[in-house]
Amino acid sequence: MIGKTTTRARGIGAGGGCRAFLRVLAALLACLFLFAAAAACSSGGEPPAPGSGSEKPGENEGDGPALGPIEGTVSGDAVEKAAMKTIYGLSATDALGRTVSPIASVSSTRKVGIFYFLWSGEHGSTGADADGHTLDISKLSEEEIRSGSDIGRHHYWDEPLYGYYRSDDPWVFRKHLELLTLAGVDYLVFDYTNSYDKDGEPDNYYKSVTDKLFPVALEMQAQGWPIPKFIFMLNNDSHKTLKFLYDDYYTVAAYDSLWYRAADGLQGDKNAEGKPWVVCGDVSALDAAVRDAFYIKQTQWPNEAASTDGVWDYKYKDDGFPWMSWERVKDGKRKQYSHNGIMSVSIAQHVSGAFSDAVLQPNQYNAVYGRGWASGDNGGFGANSKDRVAAGSNFQEQWDYAIEEARKGNVNNVFVTGWNEWVAQKQEQGNGRGSSYFVDLYNDEFSRDAEMSKGPLGDNYYMQLVENIRKFKGVPAASAAYKMTKRVLHDAGDLSEWEGVAGFGDFGGDTAVRDHASSNASLPKYQDKTGRNDIVNVRAVYDDTSVSFLITCADNITPYEAGDKTWMNLFLSVGSGGEWNGYRYVVNRTPGEGTSPIQRLGADGEGGESVGTAKVRAEGRYMVVVVPRAAVGLDGETFTLSFKVSDHVAGYGDILNYYVQGDAAPIGRFSYTAAG
Repeated sequence: MIGKTTTRARGIGAGGGCRAFLRVLAALLACLFLFAAAAACSSGGEPPAPGSGSEKPGENEGDGPALGPIEGTVSGDAVEKAAMKTIYGLSATDALGRTVSPIASVSSTRKVGIFYFLWSGEHGSTGADADGHTLDISKLSEEEIRSGSDIGRHHYWDEPLYGYYRSDDPWVFRKHLELLTLAGVDYLVFDYTNSYDKDGEPDNYYKSVTDKLFPVALEMQAQGWPIPKFIFMLNNDSHKTLKFLYDDYYTVAAYDSLWYRAADGLQGDKNAEGKPWVVCGDVSALDAAVRDAFYIKQTQWPNEAASTDGVWDYKYKDDGFPWMSWERVKDGKRKQYSHNGIMSVSIAQHVSGAFSDAVLQPNQYNAVYGRGWASGDNGGFGANSKDRVAAGSNFQEQWDYAIEEARKGNVNNVFVTGWNEWVAQKQEQGNGRGSSYFVDLYNDEFSRDAEMSKGPLGDNYYMQLVENIRKFKGVPAASAAYKMTKRVLHDAGDLSEWEGVAGFGDFGGDTAVRDHASSNASLPKYQDKTGRNDIVNVRAVYDDTSVSFLITCADNITPYEAGDKTWMNLFLSVGSGGEWNGYRYVVNRTPGEGTSPIQRLGADGEGGESVGTAKVRAEGRYMVVVVPRAAVGLDGETFTLSFKVSDHVAGYGDILNYYVQGDAAPIGRFSYTAAG
């Protein structure tokens, strides 16, 4: 329970005193108003009309509940309940106009994982040898790309939205876990395929990274959020690397809750013991006691030896875990194979051996499958197209196939490659290539990360990932949104009147300060101190005339400072959306004493004309906002409303900044969605 508020009001509409005294005072003022109105009528005049500007908030019929000092108590929702309501109730419209829709629930038997990298900044600086400029292919000249400089160094295909971060940056990992949890990802597969035993010690092992990241995961898990669980994927010296992992991680009791332990197989009849999964090569030489502590899946590579059975393109492993499918186009279609229910879905595939071949080698544009590949093109042989890159035709083709196979009962686990690889080593000229080249990644078209970038792809692939996960394992909602509680509040500031109203949750701690080195040692530290008010819960109710919001922060809400357009903004999307990323109105861009204009948003994210007035009060950890329904076009019997609360997003005109700055509940493009 939240203790009774006893401090004086703070921020907008600050006030105090006894509630009973205020009610008596209100009654006396009402009597005086009636007396004045009667006098005006008797002298031939008329009382002020509603909307004339003469009335005060709360005096007009239909103005919604009174909004006195915030007092009393309200029970906090169990975080698990708020977390699942949040995940199910999200909606969004991406930069291409594609939508993410609310769902009723998710299938308990369908799972989604994603390939996750821990190597950024762990293999030397990503600054060039010559002068330290960042090795970002999107910013380099073709001459430098083809040259023999910086061989073996990691090069980016574009700049991540969170900058050229090091993998051990806990601020970034917190953001990743929030995004992937909201997406509905069940497990992360950490890339340890280059780990090996070097003179009795593990190399390319990243323990210094996980030592910083795992405490963040435990903290978020302790809040009640269903964060993705963890799997390690090995390759070289699997038996030795697995022994290192067992000693360093799986004997640590504090980490037990982090491991992915789900049942396996189309019938869910494997791993009944709930052992932690690991994906690896041959571990027969490993001590049996250690080996038996794991549920072991075999690495299934796309370039395995050719199959002779006439069905598979490569040697099939019954217990294989498919990292990626390279199956060639057959009659205008491309298959991904199910391994006892597990199917690979990847964003792009370097089937020729190097993604850069499509750009740096003559007449090789269709030698690899880029983001804009379509298998039905080119007479059924497939082809790339730059025009399809933004929308991810290749990724969608793979998802569509997996979802259709799931409907047939052939797939219940999708593994996505991948999230945040970002870099590839520059390879020396050779192997039939006349210049330096890059195998795993090259540019926006020929790369395979879903994480958001500062480049032209933005958050397109993250939003595409979210919507397809919902199609794969989500149970469609009977209506477009959660049903909002209808409740007449007599005083919206009386917290006891909010009792029993379920809220939408937001991750606590996401206003943490960022202060961490870049993967390019020549760049200054990344610092972000925009976190201010940590929003953790948003409740909404409605009556015949208004919609009321109760916003809860982790700590006392900072007072409003004159001219601050970013203080506790409330965004509203009604019906078909609005001019700015689907939002039509914003509250609190220019708040006054106890009120704020409800402004229509322009395409640039600026607030324009006022369409009405909202009541606003902030006190302690709470803010209450009362919005007249008629002012925002919610005057019908039924309605759907999407909303977001943000604080201190300095670059508030760019929706991508809502992934990065201050706090946004929910993060990024997402909205909470409810129906009245």
